Amino acid sequence: MALEGTLKNRGGGLYVLYTTTEDNAPIRQYIWYRVIETRGTGYGERPEVGDLVTRVSGGDWRTRNPVTHRATGYVSTGTGSTSAELVERVDIPPPAAGGKELRWYQGRWEKHLARGWAPAGEGKTRVVKKPPAHSPRGQSSLKKTSRQLDAEIAEALRTRSMRHR
Repeated sequence: MALEGTLKNRGGGLYVLYTTTEDNAPIRQYIWYRVIETRGTGYGERPEVGDLVTRVSGGDWRTRNPVTHRATGYVSTGTGSTSAELVERVDIPPPAAGGKELRWYQGRWEKHLARGWAPAGEGKTRVVKKPPAHSPRGQSSLKKTSRQLDAEIAEALRTRSMRHR
């Protein structure tokens, strides 16, 4: 099974974000690999933020546009033994049980119904309050949802593009 992820901008750098869910515990991992090289297709396409990536071998990832699914090139994150720059672990909350028994089984929540165990989805994540303005930057909680990470990345890109105008 090939590893698949997304190209993201984090702190001004380009990263491959690979997301995985643990089989034995309700924990999602966000694994960030720093991109050290990009290569286009030769037809004018280049990898860019938001592209889908599929690991080809070692630290090489093939990129494609998420809308058109056309190849945009390749990125490299080093060798196959290069460690991720950051690994974030986030608890996956249980869904509303409605009085039914719940369990975490093979990477997902399940609810016990009359017909047996059935997928139950995930619970709602709590809204994380922003830290006070006087707190040091970068010391917020590492437990964030994918939606929160995407919002932070989008805000960073907006701020960066406004500075360059």
